[in-house]
Amino acid sequence: MKKVDKKEPDHRSFWIWVPIWNANLYVYVGGEFSKFQDWACKNTSFPSDRVYTMQQSNGADATTYGRFGDAIIYSATPMERATLVHELLHFVLNLFRFKDVPDNDDEARCYLLEYLYREVIEKMPKEMLKEAKK
Repeated sequence: MKKVDKKEPDHRSFWIWVPIWNANLYVYVGGEFSKFQDWACKNTSFPSDRVYTMQQSNGADATTYGRFGDAIIYSATPMERATLVHELLHFVLNLFRFKDVPDNDDEARCYLLEYLYREVIEKMPKEMLKEAKK
């Protein structure tokens, strides 16, 4: 009997529902950008015409794509925690703009960022993170 090697998936992904804001956050790490786009069409609230017009950011460690308060964080390689926080902040700021929350409420933004970080770290497989550059 021939031994079959189990191939690891080339990406990891998960979803977080943000109930108080009625928003979805999707996180996708690893794999080719075209495979990410196919995944996004099948697994997110983003319509395919929006997904296939997304551009991969040149030189960026990760990118956040937003639509109507929802967001997808994409990274071709595992992210440092600092990069994750950076991308989560993009989501928070875009969500608050979409919901027309006044700019003078920093504390609400900070609480949401803290909540999201805790939720993401709890769900994020260790393979999706990498150690910080020294």
